[in-house]
Amino acid sequence: MPAPVDFRKQLDGVYAAYFEVQDALSLDDPSGATRAARAINEKLDAVDMGLLEHTAHMVWMDELERLEQASE
Repeated sequence: MPAPVDFRKQLDGVYAAYFEVQDALSLDDPSGATRAARAINEKLDAVDMGLLEHTAHMVWMDELERLEQASE
């Protein structure tokens, strides 16, 4: 299901924070991983889901919940 370009661009920050978690874990840096995981949630909160319509919005809501739980 295609998403608007503006919506996809907002996910770049989420991806960057995810890779920070990955890097911190690979360096055995739990505090860095914790900080980066918090950044994931901050980036997720900043995503404007109003850019999505109908079914895409509902799919995002389901995925958002899973992503937030995983980053905790």
